[in-house]
Amino acid sequence: LRPAGLLVVSVPRDPRQFSVLDEYAGHLRRFRDEELLAELRDGYESLVVRRLGWPSMRSIVWVYTRWLALSGRSHAQQSQALWREPGFFQRFATALFYAMLKFDNLFASLPLGTTLVVRARKRA
Repeated sequence: LRPAGLLVVSVPRDPRQFSVLDEYAGHLRRFRDEELLAELRDGYESLVVRRLGWPSMRSIVWVYTRWLALSGRSHAQQSQALWREPGFFQRFATALFYAMLKFDNLFASLPLGTTLVVRARKRA
């Protein structure tokens, strides 16, 4: 990145939240906020930090992974069945899901979300 260039980084945050959905997405790990921020502070300035995905996304993932565990299903099996032929329930759930994610944006400054997003400018 050139000096004064803008960097935007998005990573899954909080190792305690690692779940089957991370494995399915190909995430190898989740990051602690300070790990990433300490690395960026050396060469970057004007850091803007947001933590997206709380309370809705975090709650949805928690309920979904508990349901998978109780039902004895895997995400790979369930994801195929869920969206094969979207009916009323799937369309309603999708609309509700996106509305809840917009609600989560109101809480982006709190250290509770599932995703860490940082915008920073490279030092000249």
